[in-house]
This record gives sequence, structure tokens and C-alpha cells, in this order.
Amino acid sequence: MVHLRQALIMYTPNEIALLTFIKRVNETFSYFGEDGADYVSAEDMDYFKEICLEFRRSVT
Repeated sequence: MVHLRQALIMYTPNEIALLTFIKRVNETFSYFGEDGADYVSAEDMDYFKEICLEFRRSVT
């Protein structure tokens, strides 16, 4: 049996920011490799820039 103390994982604010950044990038570009889709639209690149800026603002 796992102790409750061991089951709780505590993340720092920077770790949470990084996990959120990775999740959003993965969601944005999840179509890569599907049916030969390797083209990145201008809209996706603009959104990626927004994600990067939000990440930069959120880390300390």
C-alpha cells in the first residue's frame, strides 16, 4: 500500500507552467504525422508564439 504522503506529488509553479506549455504545444500540433500532415499554418504559428509568451511570463 502506498502511503498518502508518497502518492501526493507537489509541483512548483515553474513545473506547472512547463507542463501546461508542453500540453498546449502538443494539443496545437497533434496533427503532425497524420495523413502526411507536416505543414504548419500561419495561425498555428501565431498561436504557438502566444503560448511561448504566456510561458515566459509565467516562469520566475
